[in-house]
Amino acid sequence: MRYALLSCGGDAPATALESMQIPQAAEAILLEEASYQAFVATKPLPPDWQIRADTKRRLATLTGKDIGPKWQDWLDFCDNGIDRCPTPLSADQASEVNRVVRAINTYWTVKARRRREDHLIFIPEPNFDVPGTAALEQEIEKYRLAADKALER
Repeated sequence: MRYALLSCGGDAPATALESMQIPQAAEAILLEEASYQAFVATKPLPPDWQIRADTKRRLATLTGKDIGPKWQDWLDFCDNGIDRCPTPLSADQASEVNRVVRAINTYWTVKARRRREDHLIFIPEPNFDVPGTAALEQEIEKYRLAADKALER
């Protein structure tokens, strides 16, 4: 899940999770869609931009829900309802996947904040290859704290 959300290895990790019917793969699919849309856009994307029809079908098939065509609506669903979708994972595995998703989302939030505030102070990236979810959470928390401290200056 971590590599799908970081787009490491292209779309292979997201496709693998999708083929296993892991509903949280929807977040990785949304990130792929955002990257694609930003790449082909001739101007900044409007706040209510719509995903492509084939992406919407993939998400609806994966989650069993049709949230509509708006990217933000799907993102909100991932934040507030994806964990209630049927999953082949055990309760412990699903919990672990949700922890990874929250950690990586924290990372992306910090990156976006740093970009918005145009902060150039070097902060080492987290080690995304640490084994285990707890270690990943610690790496990202360390990164968040360093960014908070740098942004206070």
